[in-house]
Amino acid sequence: MARLYRRGGIWWLRWYHKGKLFYRSLKTKNRRIALYHKAQKEKELAVGKHTSGEGLTFTEAAHLYLQATKPLKVSQTHQIDSWHVHILSETLGSTKLEALTPAPIETCINAIAAKRHLREKTRNHYLKLLRTMGRWCQERNLITEDFTKGIKLLKVVERPRTWLSKDQRDKLLEMAKESPYYPMLTTALYAGLRWQELVTLEWQDLDFKRRVITVKPKDDWTPKSKRPRIIPMHPKLRTILAPLQQKEGRCFPSEESYKYHARIIKQWLKEIGISGNRIGWHTLRHSFAAQAAQSGVPIWTLSQWLGHREVTTTQLYAHLVQGYSQDIVKI
Repeated sequence: MARLYRRGGIWWLRWYHKGKLFYRSLKTKNRRIALYHKAQKEKELAVGKHTSGEGLTFTEAAHLYLQATKPLKVSQTHQIDSWHVHILSETLGSTKLEALTPAPIETCINAIAAKRHLREKTRNHYLKLLRTMGRWCQERNLITEDFTKGIKLLKVVERPRTWLSKDQRDKLLEMAKESPYYPMLTTALYAGLRWQELVTLEWQDLDFKRRVITVKPKDDWTPKSKRPRIIPMHPKLRTILAPLQQKEGRCFPSEESYKYHARIIKQWLKEIGISGNRIGWHTLRHSFAAQAAQSGVPIWTLSQWLGHREVTTTQLYAHLVQGYSQDIVKI
């Protein structure tokens, strides 16, 4: 039998299985919801089912976590999580879940970071994934203690973003004018769309009369912010895309992979004097944001155009808006 009790107004559930005590928060103050969970647990116990992590390996628990969280995340984030789990499983895969402790976890993460030459931010992604997975396992009583407890995130030094000046933007467009990627390149520079937003953009998303572009979820793809947004269509972009307009279908169909496109754009950027490890299609999005900020577009408006959930994300470009202030003479 399971038993309900309250702690701080929140309902908790406790039960015994094979002589061991288990308990978990139901995260609700509603008694009816708590009674429903109690009935479900008693039904599981009656038929011999129990959500215990006894015998589960890291790989098995990780796949359970990925399946449960897949509907809650955009496809790209889920793919990244799956890849990180694959890498972690090479070391931790056969380890029993109840045997995992912070020491081997930290050793594993550090070894992956050293082998793959990961930056601090990417190394932290592995730890954040394991922390989230650990909490998920604790809530379902698969483990009793967090296996990442005490492992600290590394301090990340934010490196400056790279973007194009208006002169560099014009040079890039002139260089790519005869290329089949010219319309896609122009859309990235004048609308600030992410790579996945570009390759999933459809002609129905472009309204040439209202002069707007709508980024919205598709059957096989969801925007990073999980919500649609509208971006005004720049006059130059409208001039280029209008003659190409079709009734339906993708605007920029391509069978080549992202890596193929990335090599092309990196080569073009190097030819106009932009170099570094962090250049690619996202550099064009940064360029759109930087030029909009420098032109006086309010940060809140720019945040809506870029599809940022929080305005604080857009404040990366705030220093470009402020420039010189007369208030300096008051000091």
